[in-house]
Amino acid sequence: MIRWAAPGFDGDRQLAVCGSVEIGAVFPRLGAKARAHRRWRWRLWLVDDSTGKSGFADTEADAKADLEACWADLVKRAGLQTVPA
Repeated sequence: MIRWAAPGFDGDRQLAVCGSVEIGAVFPRLGAKARAHRRWRWRLWLVDDSTGKSGFADTEADAKADLEACWADLVKRAGLQTVPA
């Protein structure tokens, strides 16, 4: 189960945490034209290759959902079981 850590300041990334391990993050739009032209970026760090998994989404909620789906796929493929916090 993923828990979302609150950003440390306005515009900071939101860390995805499973247990006590930071597994990824959702990054807000940056720059002057961010709200109109940029997309939210997400990144999952704990995966089966050295490059990780990442993507872009139009909204913060979509970015979080994409990261959570990627994590759920990894948990399933690894035969792990999530434990509620």
